[in-house]
Amino acid sequence: LNACSHSLLVNEAEQIFDSIPIKCRNVFIYATMINALCRALKINQAQNLLVQYEQTNNKYPPMYITLLTAYARLQNINKMIEIRDLIEQYFPNHFHYISSSTILLANTYAFLGNMDEARRLRTIAAEKNKFSGISKLPGISWTETNDGRIHEFIAHDKRHERTEDIYEELKYISDKLNKDGHISDQRWITSDHNLSKLNDPLNSHSERLALAYQLLLRRTIPSNEPIQITKNLRICGDCHDIFKRITRIYQGLVILTRDRTRHHKFQQGQCSCNDYF
Repeated sequence: LNACSHSLLVNEAEQIFDSIPIKCRNVFIYATMINALCRALKINQAQNLLVQYEQTNNKYPPMYITLLTAYARLQNINKMIEIRDLIEQYFPNHFHYISSSTILLANTYAFLGNMDEARRLRTIAAEKNKFSGISKLPGISWTETNDGRIHEFIAHDKRHERTEDIYEELKYISDKLNKDGHISDQRWITSDHNLSKLNDPLNSHSERLALAYQLLLRRTIPSNEPIQITKNLRICGDCHDIFKRITRIYQGLVILTRDRTRHHKFQQGQCSCNDYF
């Protein structure tokens, strides 16, 4: 069921769900089916299933986050506000979900150009996190080089011994991407911290620094081996698009990425996840 959800095989997911006896359908089965429907943007069906589940069960926060994410894809601010308010109403002690839903709403406002509202919501989320003791988990990416060394990167990292060269490589890559028509997806900017000092804050995400380092090394030691990158969080959507483009621009390049939710194989401008991640 989960595999069908992540592959956008919603009809197959419905067949599997319907084949499961009602008495055997636990919270995770319902949540996965709701996720499958939302990924296919069958949001009304997803909400009907949620109502059906709640007739005999307690409310489950991830189901509401799934609905919120679907409305974010549609950029439906009014529905997002409605769902976000329900999350705060139903789960007042689940600070993580309240914060996550607020940030997602803020990012959608930012994408639509309303930066004032985005900043206001991000401030609210930061204050709630501070009050509840929640700290944001930083994105970290790792990549292994031919000598067996593991190199670690965080966003806007300046710790690496070849930092200057890495950022020069990033600039070179950015020029190629700009010529290819790439425009940064501002929805993936999740913080205003130091953004005024950065031309493109997405350009120095941890996974992109890891990729730049690997491409830098291949300038002196060419290799046909896939580049492998592991990240502790889900890959940024803008970086996902970048990785696809890079494998089209650099002929023969393959990038294998493992993030928090799945494996990605980028090759010839495509990803094995078919953009459902």
